[in-house]
Formats: sequence, structure tokens, C-alpha cells
Amino acid sequence: MSDVDTQVPPAATLDAVLWSSRQRARLVRLCRAIVRDPVAAEDLAQETLLEAWRHQDKLTDPSGADAWLSAIGRNVCRRWLHAQGRRPLPTPDPESHRSADTVAKKAFVTDTAVMVGGSIPGREMGFQTTLTLFRNFRIYAQLDGKYDYKIYNLTKDFRDRNQKNSAEVNLPAGQGGYSLYEFVRRAGPFVTQTAGTAVGNALARDAYIVDGDYLRFREFSVTWTLPTALANRMRVAGSSISVGGRNLHLWTKYDGRDPEVNGADGLTNQFRADVETLPQVRRAFARLNLQF
Repeated sequence: MSDVDTQVPPAATLDAVLWSSRQRARLVRLCRAIVRDPVAAEDLAQETLLEAWRHQDKLTDPSGADAWLSAIGRNVCRRWLHAQGRRPLPTPDPESHRSADTVAKKAFVTDTAVMVGGSIPGREMGFQTTLTLFRNFRIYAQLDGKYDYKIYNLTKDFRDRNQKNSAEVNLPAGQGGYSLYEFVRRAGPFVTQTAGTAVGNALARDAYIVDGDYLRFREFSVTWTLPTALANRMRVAGSSISVGGRNLHLWTKYDGRDPEVNGADGLTNQFRADVETLPQVRRAFARLNLQF
């Protein structure tokens, strides 16, 4: 597919940059994050630019073209998902951090909101198996995981920037605390990189929107079925003994307590958020089954 700037002439109200490969690549990333289909994302980005060209008269402020195009792109993707019978993926629009000035103690963010990813996993996996040994022993194992999605760690954000009671905020950098650069990056104050306009914490959240990928060892158990002769002595039709555990191990780079969150940030986008999530309880069990 050829680049859109070879097909659509620049509109009078739009700078030629808007039709560049950079702009199209940005829209492809946006569409891919929403629809999770790389091929469809290419077409949807093209459709977004064509729709923007047809409605160029609605762009009253060319400096806001990025945000305007992103809004059109989301609508295009939602229509496509609806036609496919799929639910749109909610995505956040925090200002994206660019740099931090440790001398002036302020952080610079982009002038407009940018896409950071979707909150619904793009891929999920599950594995469970049962192995029978010597007719009477049965071993069961279950693993599951989710990948390619983001979580807003609201708990950490709240402790860092509101309560200011997290270890990272209070400890020296050499003892587990944030470096000065990382502290300014998270705490601000935030200003846009071009105009120097002040931006509130609620719009500068990208430091707390992180990958939620995980693989969990959900369950493992060993079951011994008593031989028929032994069951008959016990005057039962059948009997088995099981021992095992649940939530045995978690592999993840998520920096919160547990990536299996069920909260939302309370904003209009209802982005998947870690709101004081408690970790999954690790349990051991022993069970005796009797059949009469």
C-alpha cells in the first residue's frame, strides 16, 4: 500500500507534515493498539487520513491536528470493530513523558496526548494437563497467562504523588529510592515541551501505565486413588487422597502487587487500573474423597 501523501493532496488548513510517513506511522500504531490486527490497522490508518481530508473544514486549530486525527482514528476503529462484532479496547490518553530537568526540577511532556496501549490483553494462553502413573497416581498442572496489554498502577501513583508515603519516594536513591531524574519524571511539575504550558498530574500518568504481561502457575496436585481391595476394607465404593497447591508462582515484570486487577481508574475511559489490588492467595490443600 503506498503512502497516503502520494494519494491525498495537502489541504489548505493542514500542514504538509500531517500527510507525512511519520503521521501515518503514528496512526497505524494507534489503530493497531485498538483493533489488535496489524493488517487492518494499515487500512484503518489510511481511512482515517482520507476521512480527515474530507472533513478538513472542521479543523479550526492546525496546532491540534494530532489530537484531531487521533479522535478520527478512534472512531474509524470503533466502527470497524462494531462491524466485526468485537468490543473496542479502552485506551488511555496520558501526556507522554519526554525528559526531566533535574536542575530546574521540572518534567517535559508532549504537547498533545499520545497512545500508550490497550488495557485488554491482546493474547491469552492456558495450559492444563493430567498425567496418570501406575494407574493409581494422577498428576495435574495448570498454567495461564495474558500478554500485550497495559495496567495503570493507580495504587503506586496515589502513594507516590498524593500520599507521598512509598518507599521509593522516601528512601535515598542508593537505598531503594528514586533517583532525582526518576523522581522529577514522576512528580513533576509538568510542562509541555513546546509551549511550556503547565500540565496536571492527572494527564501525566505514563510512568504508571506499565506492561501487565504475566504467566501464573495456577495449580498443581497429586492424587492417589486407593486400590479397590483397600477401598473394600474401608467399606467404601472408592476413595482417593489429593494434595497440592494453588497460585504457586507468578512470572511478571509488573511492578505492582498482582497484574490480575479488576479495578478501573474512575475516569470516563474506565482504563484497567490497579486500585489497591491484593495478590492472589497462595494455598496448599489436602483432600480425602470417599464414595459410598
